[in-house]
Amino acid sequence: MENDKLIRRRQLLELIGMSHTTQWRLERAGRFPARVRIGAGSVGWHLAEVEEWVRERERVQGGAQQDRGAGTLEAGVTVDGFRGKR
Repeated sequence: MENDKLIRRRQLLELIGMSHTTQWRLERAGRFPARVRIGAGSVGWHLAEVEEWVRERERVQGGAQQDRGAGTLEAGVTVDGFRGKR
């Protein structure tokens, strides 16, 4: 790996632009790169794996944005696909 560098949580959160809790939930669900134990009570993430995750997320979200604009929404569905209150 070219970027086989470990980053700590603060750098990780700045890079991915989400909260600690959201990142933790994604990791726990297997949808985010796994942490690496550095020492007692100390963890990090491989920078290359995180950068790849960010690129894939941007690619998928970019495609979803284009797909979303192509169709029409049914009544009560917001742009994000969640149903609003009726």
